[in-house]
Amino acid sequence: MRFSFFSPQASDDTRYILDPQWLSLPNSYHVGDETRSQRWKQDQWLKTFNIPQVPPEKIFQQARARLISMDIISPQILELTAQWNVEGRLPQAGDLLFQRTHLVRLGNIHIIDLLSATRITSVVDEPARFVLQYTTLKGHPEKGISNYIIENNGENVTFSIQSIAKPANIITQLVNPFFTDNRAQSPLL
Repeated sequence: MRFSFFSPQASDDTRYILDPQWLSLPNSYHVGDETRSQRWKQDQWLKTFNIPQVPPEKIFQQARARLISMDIISPQILELTAQWNVEGRLPQAGDLLFQRTHLVRLGNIHIIDLLSATRITSVVDEPARFVLQYTTLKGHPEKGISNYIIENNGENVTFSIQSIAKPANIITQLVNPFFTDNRAQSPLL
C-alpha cells in the first residue's frame, strides 16, 4: 500500500508491473481464512443483461472484453492497471492487478491516492462463462478474495461480483464505515 499525494491526473502505474517489490508481495488472504477469524463480510452483486434484437453471445463477448480490459468501474473512483493489458495478452494466474483508489479529491484533482495490488489466482475462459478470481496482496487495505463472473445462459447474460473480505488493518477498520461501496457504480453493473 502506497499513498500518493497530489498524484497525476492520468497516473501511469505500468512502471510497477515488473517491479520486484510488487512481484514478491505475498497474498494477504488464504483459502479458509474467513473460518479462522471474525469480521469477514461476504457480498454479491448481480446484473442481468437482455437487450432486444441483440444476441446473448454478442452481449457476452462485449462484457468479457470489458472485463479483460478492466473497463468495469469509473476511473474517477478507481483506476485499474492489469499486467495482461500492459503485456498485450489475456489474463493468467499469477498476474498483478493494480488498484489506484482516489481517497481525497478536490473537484477533478486527486489529492490523495492509495495504490495497492491484487494477484489473479484463477481464470476460467469458456464459450459461455468467463471468470477472473483475485486475492489481495500484503499491504492492500482489504484482505480477501473476489470473483468476477460473466455467464451466458442462452437467453441473457449475467455479470456478478462475489467477494469475501475484511479490513486488513486498524486504519481501514476505522475508516471503512465512511466509504461507500463503489462497485455499485460500475459501468457493467
